[in-house]
Amino acid sequence: MSYGWETLQLEIQVSGFQLEPGLVAPVRALMRHPVWQERVATERIYAKQQRTVKYAPHTNSVIDLIRYFGCKEVAEIGVWTGDTAIAVLAERAEELDSYWMVDPWGIVSDQLTAQYFSHHPTIDFEKMTAGVQDAVVQYHSARVLQLSSEQAALHFAPESLDMVFIDSDHSYDCARRDIAAWLPIVRDDGIICGHDYCLGGVYRAVNEVFPIETLHLLPDSVWFVEKGRVSAHE
Repeated sequence: MSYGWETLQLEIQVSGFQLEPGLVAPVRALMRHPVWQERVATERIYAKQQRTVKYAPHTNSVIDLIRYFGCKEVAEIGVWTGDTAIAVLAERAEELDSYWMVDPWGIVSDQLTAQYFSHHPTIDFEKMTAGVQDAVVQYHSARVLQLSSEQAALHFAPESLDMVFIDSDHSYDCARRDIAAWLPIVRDDGIICGHDYCLGGVYRAVNEVFPIETLHLLPDSVWFVEKGRVSAHE
């Protein structure tokens, strides 16, 4: 898949909000990290060899981050059917000490989760949860927490994780809440990241919390921040 500035622009347009004119150049500059360059190079090789990229672009971005930064303790917030988690474990389970999969899967803990699940009245969450558990039981590093994001964060000591990947409710309120809950759990030299930077709620939340100079983008609108760089800007 060829992913670049034009693709991100299209994703932003489809999501229904406008990128502020003054941020066009700074956001475009976010696509320069070595992780991005390595992924682009890999996919060019695959294209020349007429090989199919194995996973969805955002899943490959998560795998690339874990590999590049040597992450051992990782949490994914918002697992749903487990596609990303299953792929990450298939590729990196031996290098990971723990891969935490956090999702309420239908358990209503507050008004925001009640509102979210009201949009999915026909989903069998019990079956979905069992499917994820069955798919990852073979991996020693797999850990499943059926809790809301904020409740799950209370189970972790401050600065105990190398990386947190947020891909849950993409509304502004929930995105802000997830970042606030999990940023303290990330080690000073760790990574906090998430999916769908192109969506208005996520974009607004991320840009309000982090100075744009600390942000990076990867294929499929994955954003990430090295926590130590945030501290340096405070």
